[in-house]
Amino acid sequence: MNKLAGLALAICIAAPSFATTVVRISGPGDFFESGDSSEWTAQSWTQAATYTNVTIRATVSDETISPGGSGTFVLEKRMGGNLVVVDSLDFTFPHNQTSMLIFSGLTLDAGKYFLGLFGAGFWFAEPDGFQTITTAADVTNVTDTLISTNHGNSFQDTNNGIFQIFNVEGTFMEPETATYQTVGGAGLVLVWLKWRMRERSRRS
Repeated sequence: MNKLAGLALAICIAAPSFATTVVRISGPGDFFESGDSSEWTAQSWTQAATYTNVTIRATVSDETISPGGSGTFVLEKRMGGNLVVVDSLDFTFPHNQTSMLIFSGLTLDAGKYFLGLFGAGFWFAEPDGFQTITTAADVTNVTDTLISTNHGNSFQDTNNGIFQIFNVEGTFMEPETATYQTVGGAGLVLVWLKWRMRERSRRS
């Protein structure tokens, strides 16, 4: 009985977590964007919720004229009037069109994010009308191509109607859920303790 009670406690306190799409731009990748150290290309979105265990992928490949080129992905968040680097990755562009894992294990709270790339390679894209944009209910302001000419300190919208292919997934974290789990778990602990006290009283 003691083991069963402990198992019930663990099950009730543990919260189920499921990965969900935060924002995804998909398509066959008939177009591409590229940038260098003096001009970054980027995508942006705004989210109102917090997501944990976030993974980000982007579809890239190297250039035919310079195979095996190097690149850098940078994830930034707007904080007041500034952009703050959340994470970055230096990598070698794959030879074939690849949905490459860029970041994993991130926690992204509410805010406006920018995913930027520079380097000797291609970020595959789709023109407006051919892309598919999928977002969570709290996500807005998914942009087409942005550029930065000052190393990611600011971005400008090109309004070119071309959308880079990328995918952001994470586990939605609802503040109320954590509160309910804590209260429910505490209540179950009290019930279990009372049961233990009654069992000891009967044996004595």
